[in-house]
Amino acid sequence: MNHLITPHGGTLVNLLVGSDRAEEIRELSREWPSIDLPQRRLCDLELLLNGGLSPLEGFMGSVDFDAV
Repeated sequence: MNHLITPHGGTLVNLLVGSDRAEEIRELSREWPSIDLPQRRLCDLELLLNGGLSPLEGFMGSVDFDAV
C-alpha cells in the first residue's frame, strides 16, 4: 500500500543518474568549462535533480522566461 501523496503534476521527475553514468559523466566533464553558480541557483539545481520541482524537467529557456 502506497502511503505517499501523489506528486504535483502526477509524475515524480528524478533527474539523478545511476553510478555507472555518473562515472562516465565525471570522466567526460574534465574537458568541460567550469561554471560557478550562486547558492540560490545551486539550490534550484538540486531541487530539479531530486524531483522537488516535479513535474519540471529543467530551467526555462529565454523564450519561456520572457513569456512569463
